[in-house]
Amino acid sequence: MKKPIIIASSGGKDATLALHRIRNMKSFSDIFTPVGMMTTLNANTMRSTAHNIRLDILEEQAESLGLTFYPLFLHETANHGFHDYAKIVGGFYEEMKMKGIYHAMYGDIHLEDVKAYRDQLNEKHGITGVYPLWNCHPAGLIIEFLNLGYKSIVVAVNGEKLGSEFLGKTLDTEFIQSLPLHVDPCAENGEFHTLCFEGPEFAFPIAVETGIQTNEGSHYFQDMFLEKNKLYKNIVIS
Repeated sequence: MKKPIIIASSGGKDATLALHRIRNMKSFSDIFTPVGMMTTLNANTMRSTAHNIRLDILEEQAESLGLTFYPLFLHETANHGFHDYAKIVGGFYEEMKMKGIYHAMYGDIHLEDVKAYRDQLNEKHGITGVYPLWNCHPAGLIIEFLNLGYKSIVVAVNGEKLGSEFLGKTLDTEFIQSLPLHVDPCAENGEFHTLCFEGPEFAFPIAVETGIQTNEGSHYFQDMFLEKNKLYKNIVIS
């Protein structure tokens, strides 16, 4: 019998590709069945914590991916992080164990400190982390992602690491080739973040449109909204 696994995702390319591998690579698909998508959100803005994606878009993405959506709302901000992350996520894991779920999937690639933090938190709560992309070459991963037919758009840029002109662009071969040499093609160092809205694991494409661009210091964001919710187009949640 396959083991249920929760997908940790902020709505971007890495988690989507990791999910694809969980479902289609025999070394994972023979063992696991994805049952839900966990996303941390800023409780003040109702948007994902790093990607700044609206809650309703994430709900629709999870539905298209065939996953139960579990939004986790964080309140205690600390620079670009949250003091209550461990408390909220740890509490969620305890709830998942009561449902017989003891595994969580992450899209991390090569940041040892991030993985170490996750593993420490998971071990405390009896959860085993699964990392389908771990130690894979970023350039190879992005090619795999694009060749599979996934589509995404850049929704956040760290202006200290990448020019804000990359914000709002579609992730494609031309985009990757235009990146400065010092930028990780998978943006593992936080250079940019994406919203994935279409691809082989999606039952239907997420119909999104672009709104206005904003910034918080050196961090730039491309607002996105569901096409059916056009009234959000020029509304900024602060």
